[in-house]
Amino acid sequence: AACTRAIEAYGRHSSGYNCRGAVLLASERVPAAMADFSKAIEINGKDPQPWYNRGRAMAQTGDHAAAAASFGRAIKNSPKFANAFALRGQSHAAGGNNDLAMADYRQALALDPKNQIAKTAIQAMQATAAMTRSVRRAG
Repeated sequence: AACTRAIEAYGRHSSGYNCRGAVLLASERVPAAMADFSKAIEINGKDPQPWYNRGRAMAQTGDHAAAAASFGRAIKNSPKFANAFALRGQSHAAGGNNDLAMADYRQALALDPKNQIAKTAIQAMQATAAMTRSVRRAG
């Protein structure tokens, strides 16, 4: 409700649309959330947060390439946005590009050594690689 009031009061301000989009996304109303994130981007394309949130929404729809591109725009607008690197890494991994995923996870940790998304993903990728090597040796 507060986000909608902000939109009504300050219609040309992106934060109200981003706020409402985040609430809609949390409620699993993905198409409506994406519309609000897109409106926020239309108003202020330099704000990294709506790009990041739109990437999260796109990832939920399974469009990992579009999600990675949206996270990329968030990173372009805020090069130290560790979570955007981590989630872009997840999008790359979901799309099968483990090299790009690992690079993004490592960058997320370089920016934020406590980034749990990146830590967990790197551990999982390393465990999978170790298991694959073990199976190859046994086979």
